[in-house]
Amino acid sequence: MENLGAELYRWQLATAVAGSVLALNPFDQPDVDASKVATQQLVGDRKTVAPEPRVVEVLADENGRWFGGSALAGARDRSEVVRSWLHRLAPGGFFATLAYLPRQPAFEDLLVQLRTAVHEGTGVVTTLGFGPRYLHSTGQFHKGGPNYGTFLILTREEREALPIPGRALSFGQLEDAQARGDVQVLHQRGRNVLQVHLLGRVEEALESLVHTVELALREMEPNFPLGRELPS
Repeated sequence: MENLGAELYRWQLATAVAGSVLALNPFDQPDVDASKVATQQLVGDRKTVAPEPRVVEVLADENGRWFGGSALAGARDRSEVVRSWLHRLAPGGFFATLAYLPRQPAFEDLLVQLRTAVHEGTGVVTTLGFGPRYLHSTGQFHKGGPNYGTFLILTREEREALPIPGRALSFGQLEDAQARGDVQVLHQRGRNVLQVHLLGRVEEALESLVHTVELALREMEPNFPLGRELPS
């Protein structure tokens, strides 16, 4: 602990130097603020309806119901929707899993399995972040950087409503609004984003999702051509 202050200073200085070299202001984050505005609107309106059209429910009992409007209306099964979404990966881009889940070993293991499957099946770089923390680290790059990314945002049902003191709102509702606000802004920025809402037991629903992604990747042709070019 005695070196903590020195480490804080070291990385603050490194951030300032890197910002100077890259000719950018590391404290300028307009796209992070856009997510905050979207979250405040969702909280203010008390709405939890996700933006159309790329939202999926995954049930733990394998009898999931798909919804989300015309983009999913013709899908026969989960694997077909996931294949269509993965085909929009950009060659040389990245795949980001953004999980609004507790950072528990069982969940992390499954998310690493998911990352591994996508990387080995497509060759793209994969990342993993936990929400809402990632909003303040990689959130600006996701929305304001080059349009290289494909995003999977994972949410879950609120287990026990823990109210926020002084607000007619629970912590779970706030987290849900943060996730959906970020989906909304990513969608507005033209990003390839899919939100999956896990129902029932989270670990079992997550296992079901990983299986769906692995199945979708197996059903694709080997070395399948990725569907969009990186912006110049």
